[in-house]
Amino acid sequence: MWHVTCCVVLALIAVSAIAYGTREITRGVTASVGDTMDPRFVACGSVLNPIPSSDLEVSFPTSYPLEPRSTLQPIPDNVLSPRCDDRLAVNENFAGGAVLGGLIVLARSIGHAMVASGRRAAPGSRE
Repeated sequence: MWHVTCCVVLALIAVSAIAYGTREITRGVTASVGDTMDPRFVACGSVLNPIPSSDLEVSFPTSYPLEPRSTLQPIPDNVLSPRCDDRLAVNENFAGGAVLGGLIVLARSIGHAMVASGRRAAPGSRE
């Protein structure tokens, strides 16, 4: 019984890790382009579908007032692409780690399933 429970729990963890890794490469991300007090950001797309460098645009949060926007220094275009590249690389690395970890846990789950299917309960054992 113990191996069956472990198998199920590990399989759920593995599927969750693989799903989380998949989400990291498919969801759109943004990157901050200003300093710590600057709310501006750039939409970068996703790891699988990044926005081309020529189409990157600086944006403000919708709640940011209109008047202070004109007082901020412009962000050079050559800053946007490296920020997005860095942000997308982080997501790509995290996704790879999550999927790899999920596959390792899935292999362990399969091991528990094989032990559970091949083992017969001995008299007086927990199973």
